[in-house]
Amino acid sequence: MLKPLKVLLTTGIFPPDSGGPAVYVPALAAALVGRGHQVRVLCLANAVFTTASYPFEVYRINRSVFLPWRILYTTYMVYKHAKWSQIVLANTLPQESKWGALLANRPIVHKIVGDYAWEMARNKGWFADTIDAYQTARKGRRLKALDFWRNLAFRNSNALFVPSLYLAQIVEGWGVTQKKVQIVYNAVPIAPQPPRPQPSNNEPVTLLTVCRLVPWKGVEELIRLLLKFERFSLVVAGDGPLLLVLKAIVAELGLDTRVRFLGNVSKEVVLKNMMEADIFVLNSSYEGLPHVVLEAMACGLPVICRDAGGCNEVVRHYETGFLVNDARPDCTLYEALNLLEQKPEMYFRFAAQAHAIIGSRFSYEAMVEQTERLLQKVCDN
Repeated sequence: MLKPLKVLLTTGIFPPDSGGPAVYVPALAAALVGRGHQVRVLCLANAVFTTASYPFEVYRINRSVFLPWRILYTTYMVYKHAKWSQIVLANTLPQESKWGALLANRPIVHKIVGDYAWEMARNKGWFADTIDAYQTARKGRRLKALDFWRNLAFRNSNALFVPSLYLAQIVEGWGVTQKKVQIVYNAVPIAPQPPRPQPSNNEPVTLLTVCRLVPWKGVEELIRLLLKFERFSLVVAGDGPLLLVLKAIVAELGLDTRVRFLGNVSKEVVLKNMMEADIFVLNSSYEGLPHVVLEAMACGLPVICRDAGGCNEVVRHYETGFLVNDARPDCTLYEALNLLEQKPEMYFRFAAQAHAIIGSRFSYEAMVEQTERLLQKVCDN
Protein backbone atom coordinates (compact mmCIF):
# COMPACT_ATOMS: atom_id res chain seq x y z
CA MET A 1 0.00 0.00 0.00
CA LEU A 2 1.39 3.40 -0.98
CA LYS A 3 1.70 6.06 1.70
CA PRO A 4 -0.57 9.13 1.47
CA LEU A 5 1.23 12.15 0.00
CA LYS A 6 0.71 15.89 -0.03
CA VAL A 7 1.07 16.94 -3.68
CA LEU A 8 1.26 20.43 -5.18
CA LEU A 9 0.23 20.28 -8.85
CA THR A 10 1.16 23.35 -10.93
CA THR A 11 -0.25 24.21 -14.35
CA GLY A 12 -0.62 27.17 -16.68
CA ILE A 13 -3.89 25.82 -18.11
CA PHE A 14 -6.90 24.82 -16.03
CA PRO A 15 -10.70 24.92 -16.54
CA PRO A 16 -12.45 26.93 -17.87
CA ASP A 17 -9.44 27.02 -20.24
CA SER A 18 -9.45 24.35 -22.95
CA GLY A 19 -6.63 22.05 -24.01
CA GLY A 20 -4.91 18.89 -22.88
CA PRO A 21 -3.67 20.17 -19.49
CA ALA A 22 -7.17 21.47 -18.67
CA VAL A 23 -8.42 17.89 -19.08
CA TYR A 24 -5.44 16.12 -17.52
CA VAL A 25 -4.81 18.18 -14.36
CA PRO A 26 -8.26 18.18 -12.68
CA ALA A 27 -8.82 14.51 -13.55
CA LEU A 28 -5.42 13.43 -12.19
CA ALA A 29 -5.82 15.57 -9.06
CA ALA A 30 -9.25 14.06 -8.36
CA ALA A 31 -7.91 10.54 -8.96
CA LEU A 32 -5.03 11.11 -6.52
CA VAL A 33 -7.46 12.40 -3.89
CA GLY A 34 -9.56 9.30 -4.47
CA ARG A 35 -6.49 7.20 -3.68
CA GLY A 36 -6.02 8.89 -0.31
CA HIS A 37 -3.59 11.72 -1.18
CA GLN A 38 -4.00 15.44 -0.49
CA VAL A 39 -3.70 17.70 -3.53
CA ARG A 40 -3.49 21.42 -4.15
CA VAL A 41 -3.59 22.86 -7.66
CA LEU A 42 -1.87 26.16 -8.43
CA CYS A 43 -2.79 27.53 -11.85
CA LEU A 44 -2.99 30.60 -14.04
CA ALA A 45 -6.41 32.02 -14.82
CA ASN A 46 -8.02 34.89 -16.68
CA ALA A 47 -9.29 37.82 -14.66
CA VAL A 48 -12.82 36.43 -14.92
CA PHE A 49 -13.37 32.69 -14.64
CA THR A 50 -16.12 30.21 -13.86
CA THR A 51 -15.87 28.61 -10.44
CA ALA A 52 -16.38 24.89 -10.06
CA SER A 53 -16.39 22.44 -7.20
CA TYR A 54 -13.43 20.07 -6.96
CA PRO A 55 -12.37 17.53 -4.31
CA PHE A 56 -9.09 19.44 -3.97
CA GLU A 57 -8.05 23.05 -3.35
CA VAL A 58 -7.46 25.33 -6.34
CA TYR A 59 -5.41 28.52 -6.16
CA ARG A 60 -5.52 30.82 -9.20
CA ILE A 61 -3.10 33.52 -10.34
CA ASN A 62 -4.28 36.19 -12.77
CA ARG A 63 -2.41 35.56 -16.03
CA SER A 64 -3.03 39.14 -17.25
CA VAL A 65 -0.59 40.58 -14.68
CA PHE A 66 2.59 42.17 -16.13
CA LEU A 67 4.69 39.13 -17.09
CA PRO A 68 7.85 39.73 -14.97
CA TRP A 69 5.73 40.37 -11.88
CA ARG A 70 3.56 37.35 -12.63
CA ILE A 71 6.61 35.09 -12.88
CA LEU A 72 7.95 36.36 -9.55
CA TYR A 73 4.57 36.10 -7.85
CA THR A 74 3.93 32.61 -9.25
CA THR A 75 7.36 31.47 -8.02
CA TYR A 76 6.52 32.81 -4.57
CA MET A 77 3.13 31.04 -4.59
CA VAL A 78 4.79 27.76 -5.62
CA TYR A 79 7.24 28.22 -2.73
CA LYS A 80 4.42 28.98 -0.31
CA HIS A 81 2.31 25.93 -1.21
CA ALA A 82 5.34 23.68 -1.69
CA LYS A 83 6.14 24.25 2.00
CA TRP A 84 2.79 22.55 2.72
CA SER A 85 3.44 19.70 0.28
CA GLN A 86 5.85 16.79 0.16
CA ILE A 87 6.40 17.01 -3.60
CA VAL A 88 5.70 19.32 -6.54
CA LEU A 89 4.30 17.92 -9.81
CA ALA A 90 4.77 20.53 -12.55
CA ASN A 91 2.54 20.26 -15.58
CA THR A 92 3.82 23.38 -17.43
CA LEU A 93 5.00 26.48 -15.49
CA PRO A 94 8.43 24.75 -15.47
CA GLN A 95 10.60 27.68 -14.35
CA GLU A 96 8.33 29.00 -11.61
CA SER A 97 7.75 25.47 -10.32
CA LYS A 98 11.46 24.60 -10.30
CA TRP A 99 12.58 27.68 -8.38
CA GLY A 100 9.63 27.61 -5.98
CA ALA A 101 10.28 23.95 -5.15
CA LEU A 102 14.00 24.64 -4.77
CA LEU A 103 13.37 27.50 -2.33
CA ALA A 104 11.01 25.28 -0.33
CA ASN A 105 13.51 22.39 -0.42
CA ARG A 106 10.96 20.03 -1.96
CA PRO A 107 11.49 17.43 -4.72
CA ILE A 108 9.96 18.20 -8.11
CA VAL A 109 8.69 16.00 -10.94
CA HIS A 110 8.07 17.59 -14.35
CA LYS A 111 5.60 16.36 -16.95
CA ILE A 112 6.94 17.56 -20.31
CA VAL A 113 4.32 17.82 -23.05
CA GLY A 114 6.29 19.69 -25.70
CA ASP A 115 9.33 21.77 -26.59
CA TYR A 116 8.61 25.14 -25.04
CA ALA A 117 11.66 26.72 -26.74
CA TRP A 118 10.39 25.71 -30.18
CA GLU A 119 6.85 26.92 -29.43
CA MET A 120 8.12 30.32 -28.30
CA ALA A 121 10.41 30.58 -31.34
CA ARG A 122 7.46 29.81 -33.65
CA ASN A 123 5.15 32.26 -31.91
CA LYS A 124 7.73 35.05 -32.11
CA GLY A 125 8.53 34.31 -35.76
CA TRP A 126 12.14 33.38 -34.99
CA PHE A 127 11.85 29.85 -36.43
CA ALA A 128 9.40 28.72 -39.12
CA ASP A 129 10.11 25.00 -39.43
CA THR A 130 8.89 21.92 -37.53
CA ILE A 131 9.77 20.83 -34.00
CA ASP A 132 11.90 18.01 -35.41
CA ALA A 133 13.87 20.42 -37.58
CA TYR A 134 14.36 22.67 -34.55
CA GLN A 135 16.17 19.96 -32.61
CA THR A 136 19.07 19.77 -35.09
CA ALA A 137 19.00 23.28 -36.60
CA ARG A 138 21.97 25.63 -36.47
CA LYS A 139 20.94 28.33 -34.02
CA GLY A 140 21.84 31.91 -33.40
CA ARG A 141 21.98 33.65 -30.04
CA ARG A 142 18.22 34.05 -29.61
CA LEU A 143 17.42 30.39 -30.17
CA LYS A 144 20.37 29.26 -28.05
CA ALA A 145 19.07 31.48 -25.26
CA LEU A 146 15.63 29.87 -25.53
CA ASP A 147 17.20 26.40 -25.34
CA PHE A 148 19.26 27.40 -22.31
CA TRP A 149 16.18 28.77 -20.53
CA ARG A 150 14.17 25.63 -21.37
CA ASN A 151 16.87 23.27 -20.14
CA LEU A 152 17.48 25.30 -16.99
CA ALA A 153 14.00 24.41 -15.75
CA PHE A 154 14.68 20.68 -15.92
CA ARG A 155 18.28 20.69 -14.71
CA ASN A 156 18.64 18.88 -11.36
CA SER A 157 14.95 17.89 -11.30
CA ASN A 158 14.17 14.69 -9.42
CA ALA A 159 12.29 13.02 -12.29
CA LEU A 160 10.73 13.75 -15.68
CA PHE A 161 7.93 12.00 -17.50
CA VAL A 162 6.45 12.38 -20.96
CA PRO A 163 3.27 11.08 -22.65
CA SER A 164 4.96 9.39 -25.63
CA LEU A 165 8.11 7.66 -26.85
CA TYR A 166 8.46 10.44 -29.42
CA LEU A 167 8.72 13.11 -26.71
CA ALA A 168 11.10 10.94 -24.67
CA GLN A 169 13.49 10.98 -27.63
CA ILE A 170 13.09 14.76 -27.99
CA VAL A 171 13.86 15.34 -24.30
CA GLU A 172 16.88 13.03 -24.35
CA GLY A 173 18.19 15.19 -27.20
CA TRP A 174 18.31 18.12 -24.76
CA GLY A 175 20.98 16.28 -22.77
CA VAL A 176 18.66 14.72 -20.20
CA THR A 177 19.85 11.23 -19.25
CA GLN A 178 17.67 8.37 -20.48
CA LYS A 179 17.32 6.96 -16.95
CA LYS A 180 15.65 10.17 -15.82
CA VAL A 181 12.86 10.14 -18.41
CA GLN A 182 9.84 7.92 -17.89
CA ILE A 183 6.99 7.38 -20.36
CA VAL A 184 3.47 7.58 -18.90
CA TYR A 185 0.95 7.52 -21.73
CA ASN A 186 -1.97 9.91 -21.58
CA ALA A 187 -5.37 8.39 -20.96
CA VAL A 188 -8.92 9.70 -20.72
CA PRO A 189 -11.14 9.28 -17.65
CA ILE A 190 -14.40 8.93 -19.58
CA ALA A 191 -16.49 5.84 -20.09
CA PRO A 192 -16.05 4.55 -23.66
CA GLN A 193 -19.22 4.89 -25.72
CA PRO A 194 -20.49 2.20 -28.10
CA PRO A 195 -19.61 2.87 -31.76
CA ARG A 196 -22.36 4.63 -33.69
CA PRO A 197 -23.79 3.63 -37.08
CA GLN A 198 -21.88 4.91 -40.07
CA PRO A 199 -23.42 7.82 -42.03
CA SER A 200 -25.14 6.83 -45.25
CA ASN A 201 -23.92 7.99 -48.68
CA ASN A 202 -26.42 10.84 -48.99
CA GLU A 203 -26.34 12.26 -45.43
CA PRO A 204 -24.37 15.35 -44.37
CA VAL A 205 -21.08 14.58 -42.62
CA THR A 206 -19.91 16.66 -39.65
CA LEU A 207 -16.18 17.04 -39.07
CA LEU A 208 -14.93 18.16 -35.66
CA THR A 209 -11.53 19.56 -34.74
CA VAL A 210 -10.50 20.62 -31.24
CA CYS A 211 -7.29 22.62 -30.93
CA ARG A 212 -5.64 25.92 -30.16
CA LEU A 213 -5.87 28.11 -33.25
CA VAL A 214 -2.17 28.50 -34.06
CA PRO A 215 -0.42 27.94 -37.42
CA TRP A 216 0.85 24.39 -36.81
CA LYS A 217 -2.66 23.06 -36.13
CA GLY A 218 -3.50 23.22 -39.85
CA VAL A 219 -7.10 24.45 -39.50
CA GLU A 220 -6.88 26.67 -42.59
CA GLU A 221 -6.06 23.68 -44.83
CA LEU A 222 -9.02 21.79 -43.39
CA ILE A 223 -11.36 24.72 -44.06
CA ARG A 224 -10.19 25.09 -47.66
CA LEU A 225 -10.71 21.38 -48.34
CA LEU A 226 -14.43 21.78 -47.62
CA LEU A 227 -14.73 23.27 -51.11
CA LYS A 228 -14.03 19.78 -52.50
CA PHE A 229 -16.54 17.98 -50.24
CA GLU A 230 -20.04 19.42 -50.52
CA ARG A 231 -21.57 17.08 -47.92
CA PHE A 232 -19.01 18.01 -45.24
CA SER A 233 -19.38 20.68 -42.59
CA LEU A 234 -16.85 21.60 -39.90
CA VAL A 235 -17.10 22.43 -36.20
CA VAL A 236 -14.01 24.12 -34.70
CA ALA A 237 -13.63 24.06 -30.90
CA GLY A 238 -10.86 26.24 -29.54
CA ASP A 239 -9.49 29.76 -29.49
CA GLY A 240 -6.19 31.37 -30.38
CA PRO A 241 -4.43 34.12 -32.32
CA LEU A 242 -5.69 32.87 -35.71
CA LEU A 243 -9.40 32.97 -34.85
CA LEU A 244 -10.19 36.21 -36.73
CA VAL A 245 -7.98 35.19 -39.67
CA LEU A 246 -9.78 31.86 -40.01
CA LYS A 247 -13.20 33.51 -39.77
CA ALA A 248 -12.19 35.91 -42.55
CA ILE A 249 -11.11 32.95 -44.74
CA VAL A 250 -14.45 31.23 -44.11
CA ALA A 251 -16.31 34.39 -45.18
CA GLU A 252 -14.09 34.84 -48.25
CA LEU A 253 -14.76 31.26 -49.39
CA GLY A 254 -18.52 31.54 -48.78
CA LEU A 255 -18.49 28.75 -46.18
CA ASP A 256 -20.32 30.60 -43.41
CA THR A 257 -23.11 28.02 -43.31
CA ARG A 258 -20.72 25.07 -43.22
CA VAL A 259 -18.13 26.15 -40.64
CA ARG A 260 -19.03 26.83 -37.01
CA PHE A 261 -16.56 28.23 -34.47
CA LEU A 262 -17.39 27.29 -30.87
CA GLY A 263 -14.55 29.27 -29.29
CA ASN A 264 -13.07 28.31 -25.92
CA VAL A 265 -15.64 25.84 -24.54
CA SER A 266 -15.78 23.44 -21.61
CA LYS A 267 -14.87 19.78 -21.69
CA GLU A 268 -18.55 18.90 -21.43
CA VAL A 269 -19.34 20.90 -24.59
CA VAL A 270 -16.42 19.27 -26.42
CA LEU A 271 -17.64 15.78 -25.47
CA LYS A 272 -21.19 16.67 -26.52
CA ASN A 273 -19.91 17.73 -29.95
CA MET A 274 -17.84 14.56 -30.19
CA MET A 275 -20.97 12.51 -29.67
CA GLU A 276 -22.76 14.48 -32.39
CA ALA A 277 -19.92 14.55 -34.97
CA ASP A 278 -19.13 11.93 -37.60
CA ILE A 279 -15.35 12.29 -38.02
CA PHE A 280 -12.67 13.81 -35.77
CA VAL A 281 -9.77 15.58 -37.52
CA LEU A 282 -6.54 16.87 -35.96
CA ASN A 283 -4.43 18.35 -38.75
CA SER A 284 -1.58 19.39 -36.46
CA SER A 285 2.04 19.14 -37.59
CA TYR A 286 3.16 18.74 -33.97
CA GLU A 287 1.68 16.79 -31.06
CA GLY A 288 3.11 14.98 -28.05
CA LEU A 289 0.23 12.58 -27.54
CA PRO A 290 -3.04 14.54 -27.78
CA HIS A 291 -5.81 14.03 -25.24
CA VAL A 292 -8.45 15.02 -27.79
CA VAL A 293 -7.57 12.09 -30.04
CA LEU A 294 -7.97 9.67 -27.13
CA GLU A 295 -11.29 11.28 -26.21
CA ALA A 296 -12.56 11.07 -29.78
CA MET A 297 -11.60 7.41 -30.00
CA ALA A 298 -13.31 6.67 -26.68
CA CYS A 299 -16.44 8.33 -28.04
CA GLY A 300 -16.42 5.94 -31.02
CA LEU A 301 -15.32 8.52 -33.58
CA PRO A 302 -13.09 7.61 -36.54
CA VAL A 303 -9.96 9.75 -36.32
CA ILE A 304 -7.92 11.49 -39.01
CA CYS A 305 -4.67 13.03 -37.76
CA ARG A 306 -1.21 13.80 -39.04
CA ASP A 307 1.61 11.32 -38.53
CA ALA A 308 3.28 13.85 -36.26
CA GLY A 309 4.89 13.50 -32.86
CA GLY A 310 3.37 10.71 -30.81
CA CYS A 311 0.15 10.42 -32.84
CA ASN A 312 1.27 7.18 -34.46
CA GLU A 313 1.61 5.65 -30.99
CA VAL A 314 -2.16 5.76 -30.60
CA VAL A 315 -3.63 5.96 -34.12
CA ARG A 316 -2.79 2.95 -36.28
CA HIS A 317 -3.02 3.74 -39.97
CA TYR A 318 -5.97 1.98 -41.65
CA GLU A 319 -6.80 0.21 -38.35
CA THR A 320 -7.96 2.76 -35.78
CA GLY A 321 -7.85 5.78 -38.07
CA PHE A 322 -5.99 7.54 -40.86
CA LEU A 323 -2.49 9.01 -40.47
CA VAL A 324 -1.87 11.91 -42.83
CA ASN A 325 1.61 12.02 -44.37
CA ASP A 326 2.06 14.49 -47.23
CA ALA A 327 5.19 12.68 -48.39
CA ARG A 328 2.90 9.90 -49.65
CA PRO A 329 0.30 10.82 -52.32
CA ASP A 330 -2.18 8.27 -50.91
CA CYS A 331 -1.90 9.67 -47.35
CA THR A 332 -2.84 13.33 -47.76
CA LEU A 333 -5.65 14.98 -45.81
CA TYR A 334 -7.70 15.11 -49.03
CA GLU A 335 -7.28 11.33 -49.52
CA ALA A 336 -8.31 10.70 -45.91
CA LEU A 337 -11.55 12.66 -46.27
CA ASN A 338 -12.21 11.17 -49.70
CA LEU A 339 -11.75 7.65 -48.32
CA LEU A 340 -14.40 8.09 -45.64
CA GLU A 341 -16.74 9.76 -48.12
CA GLN A 342 -16.37 7.11 -50.82
CA LYS A 343 -16.06 4.06 -48.55
CA PRO A 344 -18.36 4.61 -45.58
CA GLU A 345 -17.74 1.02 -44.41
CA MET A 346 -14.27 2.26 -43.30
CA TYR A 347 -16.04 4.60 -40.88
CA PHE A 348 -17.42 1.73 -38.82
CA ARG A 349 -14.15 -0.20 -38.95
CA PHE A 350 -12.04 2.73 -37.72
CA ALA A 351 -14.55 3.67 -35.02
CA ALA A 352 -14.97 0.16 -33.63
CA GLN A 353 -11.24 -0.58 -33.43
CA ALA A 354 -10.41 2.86 -32.01
CA HIS A 355 -13.04 2.38 -29.32
CA ALA A 356 -11.59 -1.02 -28.39
CA ILE A 357 -7.96 0.13 -28.06
CA ILE A 358 -8.82 2.84 -25.51
CA GLY A 359 -10.05 0.29 -22.99
CA SER A 360 -6.99 -1.92 -23.40
CA ARG A 361 -3.84 0.07 -24.13
CA PHE A 362 -4.74 3.49 -22.70
CA SER A 363 -6.23 2.55 -19.35
CA TYR A 364 -6.80 5.58 -17.16
CA GLU A 365 -6.26 3.55 -13.99
CA ALA A 366 -2.85 2.43 -15.26
CA MET A 367 -1.86 6.03 -16.04
CA VAL A 368 -2.82 7.23 -12.55
CA GLU A 369 -1.06 4.31 -10.88
CA GLN A 370 2.18 4.89 -12.82
CA THR A 371 2.12 8.59 -11.90
CA GLU A 372 1.37 7.81 -8.25
CA ARG A 373 4.24 5.31 -8.03
CA LEU A 374 6.65 7.77 -9.62
CA LEU A 375 5.74 10.44 -7.04
CA GLN A 376 6.10 7.94 -4.22
CA LYS A 377 9.48 6.75 -5.49
CA VAL A 378 10.82 10.31 -5.65
CA CYS A 379 9.56 11.06 -2.13
CA ASP A 380 11.17 7.88 -0.76
CA ASN A 381 14.61 8.67 -2.23
